Amino acid sequence: MTHVGSLLAFLLLWTSLIVIRAASLAIVPLTFSQYLLAPFFINCLNVPTTPVKLITIATLILIAVINCYNVSLTAYMQVVFSALKILACVFIIVVGIWQAVTRDCFSHGLKHPWAGTSSSPGDIVLALYAVLWAYDGWNTLSYSSEEQKNINKNLPRAVMIGIPVVVVCYLLVNMSFFVVLSHQEITSAEAVALTWGSQALGTAGLVVMPIVIATSTFGAANMMMYTAVRQNFAAARAGHLPQVFSGIHKQYRTPIPAIILQTLLSMVMCLVGDIGGLIDSFNASIWLFYGLTFLALLIMRVTHREARRHYKVWLPVPIFMLCVSVLLVTVPIYQSPVQSVVAFVGVLSGVPVYFIFVMETPWRLRPKMLDRTSGFITTHISQLLNTVPST
Repeated sequence: MTHVGSLLAFLLLWTSLIVIRAASLAIVPLTFSQYLLAPFFINCLNVPTTPVKLITIATLILIAVINCYNVSLTAYMQVVFSALKILACVFIIVVGIWQAVTRDCFSHGLKHPWAGTSSSPGDIVLALYAVLWAYDGWNTLSYSSEEQKNINKNLPRAVMIGIPVVVVCYLLVNMSFFVVLSHQEITSAEAVALTWGSQALGTAGLVVMPIVIATSTFGAANMMMYTAVRQNFAAARAGHLPQVFSGIHKQYRTPIPAIILQTLLSMVMCLVGDIGGLIDSFNASIWLFYGLTFLALLIMRVTHREARRHYKVWLPVPIFMLCVSVLLVTVPIYQSPVQSVVAFVGVLSGVPVYFIFVMETPWRLRPKMLDRTSGFITTHISQLLNTVPST
């Protein structure tokens, strides 16, 4: 990597590791815990915070143990939970259709679907951040490419089949919500699915829906751990994280140090008050990196015409996504300048870290004592966890 490319790669890792991935992996188990406890606090306005966070931390530990133990088990669990999630979506959609057929489907949220909406480009872009976060799996499919078989065919298939299926399911599920609930009920509900379940299914919905959502979110958290850890693992191999995080277990062949790192960071995020606000603040910076990736792809189509490609992207796709990235990065600067400045300052705070701890130059700033300490720690943690460096 050139110095500029290496710096940008590190800043993406810095933003993703410290905030985005850690916060995302905390939010999903938090949702799991809230829905898991909801049936026990039906008569309460909100589920108490303390048990929610305790179960969230226990869930993170459980998922970490599963990922440490066996990659095949993780993949098998993901297949099972994905199938259950699809079945849950189909169930919600079918109930929504039944509700639409048996009563006036335009009596609730669909009566005035655009009521109270904003036509401001800034508001639309900020709303898109929440939507795009929900579909964020599109950019994590390649994280496990080293462990995939026949990647030339399977990765494009996963993108071209998986994403449309998710989009259709989510749209129909939301339509089902709007058939049953009013705009006010949807915007005021802390747990929309639970409110929908109580309205559509009665008392049974208060039991069924928490189980359905808990199952879905546990599977999502399991896959988020799997993909986030692969990013940290690859970064450590490239020298952007301490070498100890590139270790894999001798028997289980799993990146246990990287899993422990991601778990601890997510636990810290679990204790933070407004995780959603933190993600919103840094979304613009993440889309800056996505935009640079699309731009790099377009440049390489010119400068590396003969390069071997596992999969050749249709050219209009990166052009369109580059335009979307520019929109998502620039509009929030005018809409919420303070939040944007805080986010970009947070990203740029990784620059001195890169020059001191990562960049290899004849005039390097990293103290030699730090190298010796890092080597000592790597050796002893590797012995403790029974790991060896990955090459």
